Amino acid sequence: MTPVLSVLIALSSGAAASDCPEGQESPKKAKGACCWAGQAWDRKAGACQGTPSACPEGMIIVLADESYPGSCEPRPEVRRDDPELEGIFITSSTDPELVGGIGALIGAQGTGGLGARGSGLGGGGSAEGLGGLGTGGFGRADLPPPTPSGAALAPGLHVGEPIILGALDKALVDAGVARVAEQLAACTEGLRAEDAAATGKVVVKFVIDQQGKVTTANTKASTLGHAGTEDCLNAELLKAGFEAPVGGGIAIVSYPLVIVPLDG
Repeated sequence: MTPVLSVLIALSSGAAASDCPEGQESPKKAKGACCWAGQAWDRKAGACQGTPSACPEGMIIVLADESYPGSCEPRPEVRRDDPELEGIFITSSTDPELVGGIGALIGAQGTGGLGARGSGLGGGGSAEGLGGLGTGGFGRADLPPPTPSGAALAPGLHVGEPIILGALDKALVDAGVARVAEQLAACTEGLRAEDAAATGKVVVKFVIDQQGKVTTANTKASTLGHAGTEDCLNAELLKAGFEAPVGGGIAIVSYPLVIVPLDG
């Protein structure tokens, strides 16, 4: 190969790469195509595939799944005064640092935009009732099976259907809660000493940060009316550890714990 030809090839390669938008690069096997960092070219599909490993500033990762190849999208604006969000995780008294971090967990696909994909406040689905928020699967094949709603977490303690806002699969949230199941069950001992037949539901809302650590946990709703049990459940979930949410964001979880009789 002559020196002139080598220079021409190098210049041509550089031009192809520079033609891609910021954060994208041209795959070796597809001239003229541009993929996000971490994606691979699928010759059969004729498209870039896979969840991006990083996005340019001002954009967020949209996760790949069986029906979507993954991409980077402009970060949607989060309005603290949006009435659709009031009471879910943003209120007039929400910590500004938490509001600032919400952008990292929000997807840009679909109406409403508060999920990996889908419409409304869903994470891969529609927000139809409390069970429809953020329970999508993010395309991973190595996940443990999720805990079915109504299943026993420990003797006398069952689980409901959680609300998950952020890129963390329900199965992984369930697994983190299951690791402190014994401690959560122990929280009901004082209640049972007062009333062995006591029943009720406590919804604990907690925030999982970028490292999988729970930073806050509090009672979102309760039919129990027993502050000691509620405070104990919050304290134990505050100690729980989870996998880090996908894409470096946070996840906000409302997790129902149902107290039933020990022989129930």
